[in-house]
Amino acid sequence: MKKMVAEWILSDPKQLDTLWEMILNQKPQQCGRAVWVLEYVCFLDKSVLVQLNDKILDFFPKITDNSARRILAKLVCESEIPEKYEADILNTAFDWFSNRSLPIAVRVNCMQIVYKICKKYPDIAPEIVTIIKNEISDAKPAFVCRGQKILKKLNKM
Repeated sequence: MKKMVAEWILSDPKQLDTLWEMILNQKPQQCGRAVWVLEYVCFLDKSVLVQLNDKILDFFPKITDNSARRILAKLVCESEIPEKYEADILNTAFDWFSNRSLPIAVRVNCMQIVYKICKKYPDIAPEIVTIIKNEISDAKPAFVCRGQKILKKLNKM
């Protein structure tokens, strides 16, 4: 179903605006499903991610649906983050990364975003290391795996 809807959207670019409006409305379930389709659209056509980059980065800190957060965080990981968005993206990703009440997939993707920005601003590395080390002992496997990989990369920096 997702593939069929994504292909339909790609065949009629006006539908991409409709999909984006569904995401912006943040109606329960509708938003999460729309972002789920958007992820597949971006998978099929990488230029869509480039085309929507500013919209995604602007909306990222405002999203409230956790399933949409997970996917948008994944898309942000794959995006170029212009300087004008860095502070908002970094603050949001740090907040979600360190928030134990959020789903692990959201936190792991946000950990990756923080690491991505850290490559440009290595002064934030100690804070990332501290959060990962504090969480890793009683974290879920996905967090432990990603955390260990990022710690190794940070040690090489």
